[in-house]
Amino acid sequence: MTLRPTRIAATLAGLTGAAFLVAAASPQPTTVAPQEGAEAAPAAADEEADPLHESMEAMQRNLKALRKLMRDPAKKDEALAAVHEMEAAVLVGLAHVPEPIEKLEGSALIAHDVAYKRLMASVYTTLLDMEIALDEGDADALKTLYRALGGQKKEGHQTYIDGK
Repeated sequence: MTLRPTRIAATLAGLTGAAFLVAAASPQPTTVAPQEGAEAAPAAADEEADPLHESMEAMQRNLKALRKLMRDPAKKDEALAAVHEMEAAVLVGLAHVPEPIEKLEGSALIAHDVAYKRLMASVYTTLLDMEIALDEGDADALKTLYRALGGQKKEGHQTYIDGK
């Protein structure tokens, strides 16, 4: 697989700006003031309305579709569309950092948020590489990148959901 570093670098340079635009356009989650001894809770307890949850659902849906599509070179356009939808979902997810599993403050909270953003940037880079591999018809690179995405998903879930 031949990578075009200038294309990737330019795209990553635009990632921060794009995330800012998505964040500015997306509704920000609101919290209800907690009662004494209680933790803050989202105003809408419905997890389905959470933009981060919705973006991760879109990632999962397209990841599952991509697994089937990447086996058939004739479905390259459909596979590219799935990758593009995942790229858009990553940008939404990047703008909505999950709450830490345990209470963090100051530098620890900043480190948590930066680590999440780095993981999402890594996922975005993997998706860009998948886009190139699909375009070039590099099935071996696609398999490797698909596995890498699975590893990134597992890392994200262990760190930001399971707390391991």
